[in-house]
Amino acid sequence: MALSPEENYIICIIVESVLYAIYLLFFCTSIYLTCSRARSFAVLGRLAVLLVVLFIGTTTNFVIDVYSTKMFWTSPAYWADDTLRGNQEQNSSALWRCIHDGIFGLDIFLADALLVWRYYVFQDKKTSAAIFPLMLITLEISLGTAVIAHQAQKYLIRKNTPWDEPLPARFYQVAATSSTLDKAYYSCTFAINLVLNTAISWKIWRLLRAMNAGPERLPSRHYRILHIMLESGVIYSILIIVAMGVSAIPYNTLFGDLMIMIFNMSIGMVPPVIIALISLGKTAEYTTRETVITTMYFAPPVIAESTATGAPDGTVHISLEIIRTAEVVEEPGLDPNKGPDGQVSRMDNLDD
Repeated sequence: MALSPEENYIICIIVESVLYAIYLLFFCTSIYLTCSRARSFAVLGRLAVLLVVLFIGTTTNFVIDVYSTKMFWTSPAYWADDTLRGNQEQNSSALWRCIHDGIFGLDIFLADALLVWRYYVFQDKKTSAAIFPLMLITLEISLGTAVIAHQAQKYLIRKNTPWDEPLPARFYQVAATSSTLDKAYYSCTFAINLVLNTAISWKIWRLLRAMNAGPERLPSRHYRILHIMLESGVIYSILIIVAMGVSAIPYNTLFGDLMIMIFNMSIGMVPPVIIALISLGKTAEYTTRETVITTMYFAPPVIAESTATGAPDGTVHISLEIIRTAEVVEEPGLDPNKGPDGQVSRMDNLDD
């Protein structure tokens, strides 16, 4: 038996509450790790600000969802189009949805900006490498602003139409344009994430493969794949594909509503994981060092009337530890001789 729209939204808000509790755990862990190291590394202070802004946006949208579910989506009057109360609840719901989507667009922008910055770091901080991603993110902002403007226009048309009269044709024209812009917006968001996630994943994979020449034991293949998925944010791209797919499904179906809600929550959940890895120094640019032991031989100088020390043949053996880095990328604002955890790298010990 098919569930009613009210039952769908009740299930969705329960699942969203569980996901928000998980998000709180991610946020608290990430903000603690980041703030505890922010005094030593200025870049972590800026990332902490990003975390707080995302937290405010995610929490506000969660509260709006709970409020809308209680006041509108589970109200029998909301689904009745031919009553004054139903019209008023639909108007109020449309207003809150405009606010929700505006905050959601800001969260997407911040998450994508973090991705562009990570790409910039992995490209050795070359300005030329960031031009194309910045063009895409500018287009994303423009499309997102247009979507919110059309949603606001829909709300005003609905609000100014008497409840006992049908909505004018202008409303449906704006709704059709808004739907087209919405698809273009998510397509642009997907393009940003596809291009940058692929580039970052490939870079990380190359760094990890470069370690194979060293004697150090590497993590398992499954661990490396999971690490790449977390650090590059590719999970977010997968969820965008799912969200775009379910957008073709009629509204008020449980699967469609759940997928869109999970996608909305992922905007807040992915950045704390990436920032926590950066704070701990567990990102690829800090975990791809390898050690190679070699031996150099120097013939001793000829010393009159003295006995040379060393090996029986008079050769002095000196063992050196050479640190070879696999395309180590230096984080902006961090000491090149230290990771974000404050530990001095072995490079400092070469002269000891």
